[in-house]
Amino acid sequence: MFVAHIGSTFDVQLPDGRQCSVVLEQVESLATGTEGRPHGFREPFALRFRAPHGAPGIDTICRVAHDVLGSHEMFLIAAAAGAGTVMYTAVFG
Repeated sequence: MFVAHIGSTFDVQLPDGRQCSVVLEQVESLATGTEGRPHGFREPFALRFRAPHGAPGIDTICRVAHDVLGSHEMFLIAAAAGAGTVMYTAVFG
């Protein structure tokens, strides 16, 4: 669902009411194999978004919206990516 939208812009509603636009940089599979996983369960994955310079460090649930995919609540964790850039990561199990 998300892979087709790598490179596209998502709007994040921050907890303090501000909004910022982020770009989906990567969709990473976190699967370690299918053994023991019940039929019908999706593989775990992570979304990595590049936030604008000076974006706040957060670790909370935010509303993330996309023109095609709609709006979803995601738990985002911020990490520095160098040169003042922030990456937000959302993990799905």
